[in-house]
Amino acid sequence: MVGPGVSHLSLDGTGAKTCEDWAVSVRLGVAQVRTRVTAGSGAIVGSDSQRKAKLYAGPGASDAISKTVKIELGVDSTQAEYAGEKGTPSLIGLGMGCEF
Repeated sequence: MVGPGVSHLSLDGTGAKTCEDWAVSVRLGVAQVRTRVTAGSGAIVGSDSQRKAKLYAGPGASDAISKTVKIELGVDSTQAEYAGEKGTPSLIGLGMGCEF
């Protein structure tokens, strides 16, 4: 079983306004990807993990619900690899932002 865990540092691109309250952006950053493998046979169980820094990217959108508060939605994707096996972990994020 391969299970990736991702923590990230986000550097959002410049947003483009689509109408008065909506904006879209391109999200780009560096993710610390942890890949963990667990295997077992009977009573013997073993596991191993690796951490690698990988680029991630994805689209984002936001909606201003007031002059200072906005709701943000983003989808980010990166790559994970362990012993030649590859996977593509993705993150769907929903949050609120406040400008002041």
